[in-house]
Amino acid sequence: MVKLGRVYRGLMVSMRASNAKLLRRAEIIVSQIVGCNENDAAQFVQQAEGDVKIAVLVGLGWEKTMPLRHCSNTRAT
Repeated sequence: MVKLGRVYRGLMVSMRASNAKLLRRAEIIVSQIVGCNENDAAQFVQQAEGDVKIAVLVGLGWEKTMPLRHCSNTRAT
């Protein structure tokens, strides 16, 4: 999983929050990576429609209207 780029600092970032348990886990992951509180992380996850990688980018200042360079393991929305 690490070699595939799905793990960052021991946290599974290639994840889609599809239920309450994964949504809570996604909020914690985003909070730890971005360095924000969990309420802000929850907003980032919601804006990214549950995609942790996109939520991290949003938390770091990326806007969905900005182009995202194509990468095989990052889904552009």
